[in-house]
Amino acid sequence: MRRTAATTLLLAACLLTAHTGHAQEIRRLPPPPELAATVAMADPAELPAPTPAPEPAAEEAPAPELAAPAAASAEPSLEEPPSMEPPVEELSADLIPEIVQPSVPEPEPGPQWYTPTYWFGPTPWDTGVEFGLNGSSGTGDTLSTRAGGYLKRKTDRGKLDTSLYHNRTKSDGEETQNNARLDFRYDWLFGKSPWTLYFNNQSFYDRYQAFDLSMNVNLGVGYQFFDADDVKLALSLGSGAIRKFGGVRDEWVPEAQGGLNWEQKISDSQTFNAKLDYFPEWGDLNSYRLVSDISWQIQLSQPSNTSLKFSLTDRFDSNSDGVNPHNTNYSVLLLWKR
Repeated sequence: MRRTAATTLLLAACLLTAHTGHAQEIRRLPPPPELAATVAMADPAELPAPTPAPEPAAEEAPAPELAAPAAASAEPSLEEPPSMEPPVEELSADLIPEIVQPSVPEPEPGPQWYTPTYWFGPTPWDTGVEFGLNGSSGTGDTLSTRAGGYLKRKTDRGKLDTSLYHNRTKSDGEETQNNARLDFRYDWLFGKSPWTLYFNNQSFYDRYQAFDLSMNVNLGVGYQFFDADDVKLALSLGSGAIRKFGGVRDEWVPEAQGGLNWEQKISDSQTFNAKLDYFPEWGDLNSYRLVSDISWQIQLSQPSNTSLKFSLTDRFDSNSDGVNPHNTNYSVLLLWKR
């Protein structure tokens, strides 16, 4: 009886053990498809959150080295030779001031209002002043003076030529000569053409003539035969009128005009000039005026802008109203050029 009870208990224990192991095997098997779909459709909030796996402890990062990178980069490596060009940053820094703030040159001061350049442009002027003195003493005292000057200028559009002189002579304390002449001429140029249009004016004053002032104006055409550095030759032909203010015939008288202007460079230091103007009246060709001017200039070595000038001028008037028709002056002068 006791043996039967023990056997029964042993059998019950074996059955219980077998049932427990079978239940654990069932838990290890994956759920069937129906159960997996049910689990997926279930609310995630109701499912128990998975326990996160413990993360391994992070290793501490090594402390950065305090060495200066600029110093390290400045040292050339053994594999690559050092570059001779400056860094891009330095080039940019050098170029930026020139681009952003370019240097602007200061404008040069312009000519003043009282200078000819202010009114007529920067083309240079050819100017000169001359003076001559002649005297004698003995049986009679004589003193003659001549002073004058000229102003010339040539541009692409025109050519200006003007001159002025004054003569005065005293003999034994009495004045025997006192006259002055002003010549003005302007030629309009047409590029490289030898033809020109000109305006001419001559004013003559003589204290011992039968008039107070003689003035003539002329317009015409000119032709430049030669216009080189060593020789210049031009002819002109025109018409105009003359008036002798305070004279016997105080009115404008029509007249023709023909002229010649010759300039010859003899050498580097010598120049010869000849100018001749002929003015016949249109109504009476026997009544005319002839004005001539001849000079010879020798450039002096010292000072370089000074020349010795020999001059001969003559003014002939066939209608002189009883006065000597010739007015001749010859002189030796010093000419200062600028």
